[in-house]
Amino acid sequence: PPDADDVDLLLVAALHVGAATERTARPATRIRGDRLADRAVDVIEVDAERGTLRCWIDRSGLLRRLELRTRLGTYAQLDLAPGPVPALPPVSPSPARPRAPR
Repeated sequence: PPDADDVDLLLVAALHVGAATERTARPATRIRGDRLADRAVDVIEVDAERGTLRCWIDRSGLLRRLELRTRLGTYAQLDLAPGPVPALPPVSPSPARPRAPR
């Protein structure tokens, strides 16, 4: 959306990573090797729908960082750390609605 700020755009990009289909996929370019959280990573860049997106991927294939080029020319950054996912509380059933008389 035009009124979204750069953080909104970064979060939208993060949620859409890996969602490209064969029709919408764009080529990626390896920018460099680097280190992040004491791990070797490859930094790749793709021309995403909402701007240039950099993905930092470790050697096991895990996504460790996303960077989105902002409108000011800097990068908004989202670091990702693998770990256990907390259990979600169960969804309580919605209350039954009274039926209308026939």
